[in-house]
Amino acid sequence: MQTYKNTTDSAFNWITIYKAANTLEANIVKGLIQAGGIECKVVGEMLQGALGEIPFDQAQVSIQVYAIKRAPCATNIGKLSASKTIRSRLGLS
Repeated sequence: MQTYKNTTDSAFNWITIYKAANTLEANIVKGLIQAGGIECKVVGEMLQGALGEIPFDQAQVSIQVYAIKRAPCATNIGKLSASKTIRSRLGLS
């Protein structure tokens, strides 16, 4: 009997591409990414209500996409007026 190792392709792991200042900014960026047909998610959104109870650096809101979508996502985010800052955060400037 042959056993198969459960492996996951690294291209389909979620990676953080943007750390937002607050929930509003995160959802604006999420909308821009989704407008380009790229699946993404907001992480840490509910932690904003616990600021003061937990350290600020642990309550950051971030946007995650699949690793394989990193470069196409940067193209969508480039439409923002602060595109240079965001592209540099993505490591694509």
